[in-house]
Amino acid sequence: MRLYVVCHNRSHARIYISSTAQIRSQLPYVFELQCPLCGNRDVYHNREVLAEEEPTKVPVGAILGGILGAVIAGPIGALGGAILAGGVGAGADNADRQAVERFNSS
Repeated sequence: MRLYVVCHNRSHARIYISSTAQIRSQLPYVFELQCPLCGNRDVYHNREVLAEEEPTKVPVGAILGGILGAVIAGPIGALGGAILAGGVGAGADNADRQAVERFNSS
């Protein structure tokens, strides 16, 4: 999960926050950030922070699992590795989705 605020200036760029917070109350109530796009420095409140899912892990896991399976067991291993590793990636995506929903509703 990635946390961000939207720049108050005209750029409306996403400013990503490096934090392991799982709910808003784990963030400081107010903090100052600078937009990397327009350079605007402003004060933000923790209620302005939103969460989004990390980019999907399923295709990468399926590809790596397929390659590993092919090396170890040939074509059938490639198929099995892709299915297993893709499933692991899907499980991680589901956990990430739940974390985003929990944060955004906090």
